[in-house]
Amino acid sequence: MRRRIVGLLVAAVFSSVLSPARLVAQAKKDRSGLDRVEGMIQSIDRENATLTVRQGDRASIVWTVLFTPGTAFTYRNADSNLDDLKVGRRVIVLGQFRDRSSSRLTAVRIDVRSGR
Repeated sequence: MRRRIVGLLVAAVFSSVLSPARLVAQAKKDRSGLDRVEGMIQSIDRENATLTVRQGDRASIVWTVLFTPGTAFTYRNADSNLDDLKVGRRVIVLGQFRDRSSSRLTAVRIDVRSGR
């Protein structure tokens, strides 16, 4: 009985922590009012104009970032372009979530900070 209760509690915690609405709540707001996400680039899909960003070193939180022709890019605080996006680099993304229950962020600005 005790194992069953513990199992149910663990399942409840994981489902509430990893739900999209909880993910969005973990994203910070920038001074400009934009949503801010930071982490390491896990993959880049240039054809669909998306990249995935994993937050933290061991976190299981993964954000999908959509970039548009209007998205501004910087690399180490200098103007840049899409070519500086590389898997393993740390990024800070400013943008807006499509809706409050999604982990998909449309980027206004992507700052590439460091990495390979």
